[in-house]
Amino acid sequence: MQQGKSFPIYVDIKGIKSMTTEATLYFATEGMVDLKAIALVCDHPVSIITARLFLKFKTLPHPTRIFYNRHSALQYLHAYA
Repeated sequence: MQQGKSFPIYVDIKGIKSMTTEATLYFATEGMVDLKAIALVCDHPVSIITARLFLKFKTLPHPTRIFYNRHSALQYLHAYA
């Protein structure tokens, strides 16, 4: 899909209150192929807690950070472009 190239990824999870087990497994496995870094953007306490728990219990093979706004997330990802 990405033709063997790696990219940084911006993931906006604002408004997400839960994830199915299937979605979590996909994001932690197949969804991690050919990524350089991940910026998760949250703006709701529930999505922030969900993201923190995900990162606490799943070691990701790429640098991953949580942000509260798009601008900061894109600045972080720029270093991986």
